[in-house]
Amino acid sequence: MSKYEELSKLKELLDAGVLSKEEFEAEKKKILDASEEVKPTPTKNPGFFSKEAARQRQEAFEKLPKAEQQRQQMMVVGIGIFFAIFACMLMFFVMLFGWSGVKAGIENLWGR
Repeated sequence: MSKYEELSKLKELLDAGVLSKEEFEAEKKKILDASEEVKPTPTKNPGFFSKEAARQRQEAFEKLPKAEQQRQQMMVVGIGIFFAIFACMLMFFVMLFGWSGVKAGIENLWGR
């Protein structure tokens, strides 16, 4: 039942003489106060790079067993090393053959 329906029923009871003016006011205040309660707004999913998302990832990471934390950290380090070696190799081949030579080699490798 909406607050407006409840208030209209209370008014009918007041008009019929079932409720006194004081009872009506007290009940009306209860209904209006209850309807003004702030309902929590659903929070949207924070962006990946937001501080809130970083805090949530950090809390989730800290709940993991120590061995799993170390495994994840080593995986991140390994991926970083892989990309560093890849970038160095790419720079080496660009210096050795020039960009057009590297591009031609990649095209030959992929069959274009």
